[in-house]
Amino acid sequence: MNLEQFNEFLNSVNATILNPPMHPFKADWKRIYESIKPHFYGEVPPALDTAFPNEDEQILQYRKNTYQPKTESPLVKAITELHRLLSSAKHSVRFENMDMQQFADNQKFGESNLQSFIFSVFIPNRVLDPNAVLLIEPKGEGLENDAIRVNVDMKVIQSDRIIFNDPEYRLLIYKGISKNKYANLGIENPLYYHIVTDMFYAQARSYGDKTMFEVIYEHNSGVMPWVTLGGRVVPKYDIYGNTFKIYKSDFSPAIPYLNDAAIFDNQHKSVMLATCFPIKFVEGVDCNSCNGVGRVVDPTNYDNSITCRTCHGHGKTLSVTPLAAYNLNPTTSKFGDSDKQQVEPIRYYSPDVSTIQETNKIAESSLAKAEQVLNINRSLKAAQSGVAKELDREPEYIEVGKISDDVYARYKDVLKIIQAIVFLDTESNIFVNPPISFDLKTETELMAEFAESQKGLPTAIRYESYISYIDRRYNSDAIAKQIATICAMYNSAYLYTVDERVNLLASGQITSNDAISAQFVFDAVTELYYDEGFDIMNNDYTAIKNAIDEKLAPRFDAVASNVIPEVNMDEFNEGTGEIIPTDIEAESKAKLKGSVGGVQGILEIQKSVSEGVTDYTAALGILDLIYGIPVEEAKRILGTPKLTKA
Repeated sequence: MNLEQFNEFLNSVNATILNPPMHPFKADWKRIYESIKPHFYGEVPPALDTAFPNEDEQILQYRKNTYQPKTESPLVKAITELHRLLSSAKHSVRFENMDMQQFADNQKFGESNLQSFIFSVFIPNRVLDPNAVLLIEPKGEGLENDAIRVNVDMKVIQSDRIIFNDPEYRLLIYKGISKNKYANLGIENPLYYHIVTDMFYAQARSYGDKTMFEVIYEHNSGVMPWVTLGGRVVPKYDIYGNTFKIYKSDFSPAIPYLNDAAIFDNQHKSVMLATCFPIKFVEGVDCNSCNGVGRVVDPTNYDNSITCRTCHGHGKTLSVTPLAAYNLNPTTSKFGDSDKQQVEPIRYYSPDVSTIQETNKIAESSLAKAEQVLNINRSLKAAQSGVAKELDREPEYIEVGKISDDVYARYKDVLKIIQAIVFLDTESNIFVNPPISFDLKTETELMAEFAESQKGLPTAIRYESYISYIDRRYNSDAIAKQIATICAMYNSAYLYTVDERVNLLASGQITSNDAISAQFVFDAVTELYYDEGFDIMNNDYTAIKNAIDEKLAPRFDAVASNVIPEVNMDEFNEGTGEIIPTDIEAESKAKLKGSVGGVQGILEIQKSVSEGVTDYTAALGILDLIYGIPVEEAKRILGTPKLTKA
C-alpha cells in the first residue's frame, strides 16, 4: 500500500488520518490479554470479584488483601521452559545473502545476538499478548542518506496501542506514546499515530486545528515490516459476513485452571483465618469509661447522656484476638449466688473443621491441575518413552510441536523483513529448519529403547513395527518421519541393539562398516539436512544414500586404517629408556581382552566358529579388529579349522 492507496483506503471507509478505522474485534484482543495478565504479573485476578455474588464489600476487600499470587510461579516456569526448549532445540538457519548471514551472526541488540533477542522477547510477549506485533523499525543515518544502509530496531507494540492490523490491506496503525517516560503527571504529547505499510513508515500528528502527516522512510520492498506474535487462531465474523482472525494465547487452555486455583486458594485461606480458632464467649470486663453502663454524660450538655465511644454502648470491653487474656470482674446477678455459678465466665465452642479440610483439598487440587496443564516438561516426558503407549501420548507432544513450528515460521518472517529493510533484498532465500524433536531423551536413546522392545524378532517384522511406530510418533512432522525412514532403509542393522550388532558382527552376518553406519546414520542424516541443507524430501533415495555414504566415509576409513603397532618390550627395557607414547586404542583393546566381558565375547566367537556359524577367517578379523589379538595368537585361540568334505 503506497501513499495514494492509503488515502484512497481512508476515503473508502469514511475515516481520516487522525480518526482511522478500528479493528472490529479489538475488544477481544483486550479480553484475551486481561485474562492472562493477572497470573503473568501476580495481580489479583478479576475472577475474585465475581466469585461470590452480593458479597459484602468489606469481606471482598479482605479476600483481596490476603490474596497470594500462587498461580504466577507455574506460569512463569512454563514460559521459561518454553523459551529454553525452543531456543536450545536443534535447528538450522541458512542465508543465501552472505551480508545477511554476517548481520545475523554479529549484530547485537542490547547484549544479545539476533536470535537470542527475538526468542527472549517474542515468547513471553506471545503468551501474554498474542495479538501484539513485533515491529522492525528502521533507524540510523540511512533514513536521511540513500548512500548508507539503514539499521533496524525491534519493538513489541502491545495490542492496546494497535488501532488497525490487517495483512489483507498490508496496513498497521498504532498509537504513538502520548507521554514521555519521565514526564510530570498530566503532561502529555499531542495525539499522533504511526502508519506502517509494505511500502513506507509514517506519522500523523495533530497541532491544534492542523494535521501533520510525515513519511519517515520509504522502503518500497513490498514486505510488511511487522509480525503478529500469534498463538491459537480464532476466526471471527462480523454481522456482514466478513472474516477476521484473532489469536488466543498458547496457554489459554490453562486460564480456567489458573482462575480456579486462585479462587479456591483464596477462599480456603479466608475460611481458615475466619474459623480456625475456637469460638470464644466471654463475659467481658466493665468499660472503664462508662463503668459498665454503656452511656456517658454529653460534654456539651451535662443534662443529656450519649453512647459511650469506648465500648460502643455495650458496657463491656472485649478483644477479638485469640491471644487476649482477661481479668474478669465477679459476675453480678440479682438472682443470687446460686444463679451466678450457672454461667462460666469464658466458654469455648470448637468449630467444625470439615469445611476447612474440604476447601484445602479443593485448593490444592486446583493448583495441581493448573501446574499440570502448564508443565512443559511433563508434555515432553509424555512422548519420550514407552513404545506401547506412544499413540496415547501423541496429542501432548504435538501441541509443543505446533507452537515450535509457528514460532520458527514467524522467526523466518522477521529475518526476511530485516533482509528486505536493511539490504533491500527480497529475492535471496532464507532457510529455517525448525526442531524435529523436543524429547528429553535423544533420538539415539529412543531408538535403542525401540530396538530393545523388538529384540529377537526377524528383520522384516522389526521394519514393519518401526514404520508403524514412526507413523504414530511423527504423524504431524514429515521431516522427522523422513529422517527416521531413511535411517531404517539405509541399514537394517539400525533396528538392532548394540549387543545384537556385536553378535551379528562376530558371526559374520554384518561387516564392521555395517556396524559403524548403524550407529552413526542418524547423525549423518540430520547433519546433511540441518547443517548442509541437503534436500531429503525431494531427492531420490539413490542420491540420499550416496550423500550418507560420503558423510560416513571418514569413519569407515578411520577404522580401516587402524594398525596396532607391535612393541618389543625387551628392546624398550634394554634401550636408552626413552618414553614411548601410549597407544590409547591398543591399551583399550588390551583392557577389553582381559575383562570378564571380553573373555566371554572371545569364548562366544570361539563357540560360533566351532558350530560353523561364523567363518574362520571372519573370526580372525574380529579378534584382530575388536580385541587387538594378532593373527597367530588368534589362530591358537580358535584352533585348527575343520576341513569339510565336498
